[in-house]
Amino acid sequence: HGRMTLFAESELAASHSDKGEFLVAAAMQQSVIERLPSADLVGSADHARYVGNLASDFERSGQLERAVAAQRESLALRLALYAADDPAVARAQAN
Repeated sequence: HGRMTLFAESELAASHSDKGEFLVAAAMQQSVIERLPSADLVGSADHARYVGNLASDFERSGQLERAVAAQRESLALRLALYAADDPAVARAQAN
């Protein structure tokens, strides 16, 4: 699974989220995240973004504990990639 395939699938998941299909979107994002190792994307900015998207889907579906855990993971990934004052980190902190 290449980077662009995973990106396209994540975007498709986002379209389900936009339609209010949060459980479908979360399942699709989880599938994308599970396949990151095959594209050598573990720990990447893509990884952080997909986990952040998953956190939003969990939150919007009422799965708050899972949302918090995913958001913390997204923040940790971003802190490993960026300076603490980077906008990507600030977004994760705000979420």
